[in-house]
Amino acid sequence: MLGLTLAAQDAPGSSQLMDEMELARQAGIEPPPCDDLAFFFSWQVRQPYPPSGINLRFSVGRMGELFKTAGEGVSGQEGIRCGILRVDNQSAVPVTAEVRYVIATRTPGAPPKTPDLTPG
Repeated sequence: MLGLTLAAQDAPGSSQLMDEMELARQAGIEPPPCDDLAFFFSWQVRQPYPPSGINLRFSVGRMGELFKTAGEGVSGQEGIRCGILRVDNQSAVPVTAEVRYVIATRTPGAPPKTPDLTPG
């Protein structure tokens, strides 16, 4: 299991991609097979504060699929399967958000269990 925090800075209307498998490799951990990977993440807008009129959208795509919304807003938490996570800043101003995540191997056939990753 791997748990990290990163700060995402996005200009208005911009997108940022996060590849869970690559994040694990960058941390020196060989990721599990894609079907056995569980990726849990939480986010919290840090700037601007207070986050009035801010909207971040988190979408996931996997092996040629269209991106599907996994979560949106100024804060939240979600669990997804293997794929590419796209963060879209749908706000009119630059946004800095803290994104915390855990990459874990799940038991094949078992549903993922969501850990509490609420930013403090």
